[in-house]
Amino acid sequence: MRLAQQIALTTSWWVWPDTAIHEALAKVKLRHWLAVVRATLKHNQKHGRRPAQMTELHRECYLNRHRGHVPKLIEGQYNLTDPLLVGMACALKIAVHDLVPDEVTWLAGVTQVLAGEGVPATEAQAFAYYCCRRPVPEHAVAHAELDWPTVRLTFKDAGQSFRGIDDAEHAILSAAEILGDRLKEMRSCRESLTTS
Repeated sequence: MRLAQQIALTTSWWVWPDTAIHEALAKVKLRHWLAVVRATLKHNQKHGRRPAQMTELHRECYLNRHRGHVPKLIEGQYNLTDPLLVGMACALKIAVHDLVPDEVTWLAGVTQVLAGEGVPATEAQAFAYYCCRRPVPEHAVAHAELDWPTVRLTFKDAGQSFRGIDDAEHAILSAAEILGDRLKEMRSCRESLTTS
């Protein structure tokens, strides 16, 4: 296994203090909650419920924000903070957890954002499944091989996308290589490797 793959597969790179990683996490979260909110508003509109438009969310009875705040949330200029997350869930009568992607979806999305066009969605998904289920090594870059029980779990969870377990392994390693090359360029990677 190459160093780039080891970095992507054995470190918790998603918690590094790196602007590119934080922006990618925010972008994936924005895409997710925005799709949920738009679908809920459309459903509300169809059934004559309120709020039914994005432009209504700023009102005092919902988010209690200035009229210009919601468009800035939608554009990603403002983050969906915890108070706004709870407010959005209450205003739309949906669960808070529906507004935040699960860990696999989030990491798969971040992988694609950071790696650009290089990682297809199925590979990013398999890679994210593996990362979320892998045994945590005592030291970063400690293992030079994939953990086969975790590869089997990944294939079980994301198997319909692959012809066999070997295809799932290839997808994990391919995504890890592309993302790992990107991660190696980051200062926080070098810092992480020197402190572990």
